[in-house]
Amino acid sequence: MRYTAPFVLLLLIGCQPPTDSPKTAAPAENAVTDAPLQIAMIPKGTTHIFWKSVHFGAVQAAKELGV
Repeated sequence: MRYTAPFVLLLLIGCQPPTDSPKTAAPAENAVTDAPLQIAMIPKGTTHIFWKSVHFGAVQAAKELGV
């Protein structure tokens, strides 16, 4: 019971956004946007049929979406 106050205080301090962090800036106007989007898919394995089908689906979706 005596640890309740420090725990609540720690919880409240941890949930606040940092005040000294810079705001996220909008992308620069001259930024290169011609590069294709890359999306990583990290499977848990490569030999099981489930993960092979997940990889196949990801490759198919990448071809369809152009990423």
